[in-house]
Amino acid sequence: MNDPLISVIVPVYNVENYLGDCLDSLLKQTYSNYEVIVVDDGSTDNSGHICDHYAKEHVPIKVLHKKNGGLSDARNAGLIESGGSYIAFVDGDDYVSPVFLEMLYKAIEVTGAEISAVVGGTSFTDGNEVPLCSSMEDFSTKTLEKEEYLEGMLYQVYTTGAPWRMYRRDLLGTNPFPVGTYYEDLASTYKFVFAATRIALLERIDLYAYRLRSTSIIREQYSEIKLKSAINVSRQLADDLSTQSQAIATAAASRCFSVNRLVYAQVPRDNKADKELLWNEMKKYRKTVLFDAKARLRERIAVVVTYFGEHLFSIFCSICRKLGLMR
Repeated sequence: MNDPLISVIVPVYNVENYLGDCLDSLLKQTYSNYEVIVVDDGSTDNSGHICDHYAKEHVPIKVLHKKNGGLSDARNAGLIESGGSYIAFVDGDDYVSPVFLEMLYKAIEVTGAEISAVVGGTSFTDGNEVPLCSSMEDFSTKTLEKEEYLEGMLYQVYTTGAPWRMYRRDLLGTNPFPVGTYYEDLASTYKFVFAATRIALLERIDLYAYRLRSTSIIREQYSEIKLKSAINVSRQLADDLSTQSQAIATAAASRCFSVNRLVYAQVPRDNKADKELLWNEMKKYRKTVLFDAKARLRERIAVVVTYFGEHLFSIFCSICRKLGLMR
């Protein structure tokens, strides 16, 4: 067998209602030389038993049970257990096209890139299903230099999440995802991109189905860890990319403003201390975003409102949240 081994890492925590769909989709892959490392991150529902059942019935699936340590810890643990030359991540409540692995690997093979990626996935809610690509007939890819791709990630043209891509293993290093923080993908994936030379991009969203859940980290209620994570991750991102090109540094300001704005909108009205901390963070980036023609219109509008004062900006955030516009 000449095709390299691909390891698919699936972090699992209390997704008993969705895990079967995820693993079934991975068992239908047209690419033959792959393994699925399912990491049960201390689930308290039936997820662990489902993992064991699938591992017993299907050779490609291996299970690792561990104490709950969060998404980053689960991904890091799965990476240690994996043996593939290439790595892909799939969340346990999502599912993928049968040509997900084959298409991502072929993109690497024909371009010589170290990472292949789709522009995003197709989102859906519980009770719905989305049709995904089922054949290789429409395969096409283009190659981007890492700076161009990273700029697109920072402007959220391309998704930042760890899924949606295939990585050459050596780009990831050891324990690449920061444990004990939120927004771990934002804190890590840009490093993988900069470790590469080029990225093979598939301009499609029909390879990955992304489930929208009210209990996801982005949508759950405000917590102190969100505050600390948004501030620390955005500061790290800004510091690391400030030494890159002016275009990358400017794009980073837009992403840093965005993550702090997102959390600010969730802070309860009476928690003035935390609001003030995030407000001061946003002020660091707002001038750059205001004059950045490439920044998302949503961010530039939000920046303009900040110049009318924090009280009006809070009202603006409340209205946008009610309309479902704060993403």
